Amino acid sequence: MKQDKQEQLTNWLEANPGKESENWLLEVRCKDEKQRAQVAEILRLCEENNLVYRIPFSYPGEPKVWFDFAVHGHPIDLDAPDELFEDINPNRRWEAGYRYLSWKAVYDLGEGHETDYGHLFHEDYFHDNFYDWRDHEFLEGFAPGKKFNWNE
Repeated sequence: MKQDKQEQLTNWLEANPGKESENWLLEVRCKDEKQRAQVAEILRLCEENNLVYRIPFSYPGEPKVWFDFAVHGHPIDLDAPDELFEDINPNRRWEAGYRYLSWKAVYDLGEGHETDYGHLFHEDYFHDNFYDWRDHEFLEGFAPGKKFNWNE
């Protein structure tokens, strides 16, 4: 299993006095400048609109922290390839949620573990509300009726 992200963050913060969890997310976890800009934009919008985010994030009862962060409990994993978020049918979001959990289990645990995170499939996010985290709909869904000023 990959190293617990809470452990990664704690070690990094100890080695980088004066830095915050947001710095770890942007400086360490983002894979390129494009993703860094996307995450910085999400954090800015969360701050401006009083949306709750946690860096890193895990579900209660899970032994490891394996999401980079979450907005209102909706997890975001920056390692996930873009293809997992393409062509999400709004009427069948569970298909994309299942596809993501299968990928994540193999990514974390290795081949042959495709169904190991299946118990999470019944969480609302994976079953009913799976979105591309970079999509405006994702954040605006936490503030009904409000349109955010993206790319300010």
